[in-house]
Amino acid sequence: MPIFKFSRQPNVLELQREEDVDGLIEALDYQDDHNIRLAAAALGKVGDRRAVDPLIAALDDQGRVKEVVVQALGEIGDPRAVDPLITVLDDRDWEVKSTAAKALGKIGEDRAIQPLIMILREQNEIVRWNAVEALETITGESYVNDIPKWEQLINEGN
Repeated sequence: MPIFKFSRQPNVLELQREEDVDGLIEALDYQDDHNIRLAAAALGKVGDRRAVDPLIAALDDQGRVKEVVVQALGEIGDPRAVDPLITVLDDRDWEVKSTAAKALGKIGEDRAIQPLIMILREQNEIVRWNAVEALETITGESYVNDIPKWEQLINEGN
């Protein structure tokens, strides 16, 4: 039986200090308080791969929680997060998109290259910048935001 759902509010700071991954995972689903979920979303600092699936499930959350979840997935660096993070590149929030691009760069999987090239067409300069940095990290190339050169690199690779 979950320890928080039927008792008191979780002490997320204590859970973080103790690196209690199971407690933080449970707090990530604590619906009574947005701030609890936000603090628990920092599971990436612990770096435990058990948090990957619960963090992926938490990508349905909103605003800052979603952004911190995306960041945590990048910090953990597990390839299971690549496809969900690629989906997040379509988010309406430019900060979430930007963080997803950074996270994909940290994970470094080739399957993120094409979606990252696609967001080079974004209006937001920060999103484009983070996409370029991710592409440079993954490919070892530096074409800045020259989309035709990035696309050529992909076409040559196939």
